[in-house]
Formats: sequence, C-alpha cells, structure tokens
Amino acid sequence: MMAESNFTDCLAKRIGRELRTAREDSKLSQDALAYLAGVSLRSVQRLEGGQGANLSTFLKVRAVLFG
Repeated sequence: MMAESNFTDCLAKRIGRELRTAREDSKLSQDALAYLAGVSLRSVQRLEGGQGANLSTFLKVRAVLFG
C-alpha cells in the first residue's frame, strides 16, 4: 500500500509540473487560468503543487491548456 501511495504522489507532482509549464508557456497567470477553466484559484494552486484535485477540475484546466 505504501508503494502505491508514493507512486500516486509522484504522479500528482509530475502532472503539476507539466500543468505549470503549459500555463507559463501560454503566458497565463494562475488566476487567469482559474477564470478561464471555471475553477477556483486554490484548485489551480493545488494541481500545480502536486496536491491533486478532483477529476472534473483537472479536465477543465487541461481543456484550457491543451484544447
């Protein structure tokens, strides 16, 4: 069970880094991304920080960044 948790944590952090890079490449602030995705600023911060979020939030952010 511990290995699964470590894997999940690593995956969340990697996804967070990828989202942050895509946002920065798009010249968007976290606040602008949150607005465009229809989610809270805190949700974007949690995603980018590797703390995860629910699937709906992730998909909304992903749609703004990657179409």
